[in-house]
Amino acid sequence: SLQRPDSPQCRVGLVIVPAFGYEAVSSRRALKHLAEDAARAGMLALRVDLDGTGDSAGDDFAPERVDAWMASIGDACDLARSAGAERLVLVGIRLGATLATIVSQSRADIAGLVAIAGVSSGKRFLREGKMLQMALGLTPREVPALADVHEIAGFALTAQTRAALSAIDLTRPAGA
Repeated sequence: SLQRPDSPQCRVGLVIVPAFGYEAVSSRRALKHLAEDAARAGMLALRVDLDGTGDSAGDDFAPERVDAWMASIGDACDLARSAGAERLVLVGIRLGATLATIVSQSRADIAGLVAIAGVSSGKRFLREGKMLQMALGLTPREVPALADVHEIAGFALTAQTRAALSAIDLTRPAGA
């Protein structure tokens, strides 16, 4: 969702990256208000739904989820630039902050990064999700054909997605 500022001379584009799953559902309204407030303050604001989440195409079972999510962020950055933003600021929540951090390292047009309650590693995110699942007393659904699928509060993660998330560790130096 793109929010344009009242002034046509916007220079800064805010690309807002949501959390994943239950956390995304819980924070959706706050991100909508953030985008509206940013537009009133003179910034172009773009809320992105990562591939296979929210209102975007795709689903939890498609391959290469993490790469597709980062591509969604890159596409949103390109859209914000084409809409007139000269400088971009990525704002991410939880897993969205982690993915935004990775994307920001590969783009020269990112002027800033705001990480709200980011997770420093994919393993930590998965562990927290498993604890949430247990704390809520949720029993994973049994789907024999999808034996490699785990869920976090009703949102599916394939073995491939879990492996890709587990490889993310922002505490390690790049290339280590």
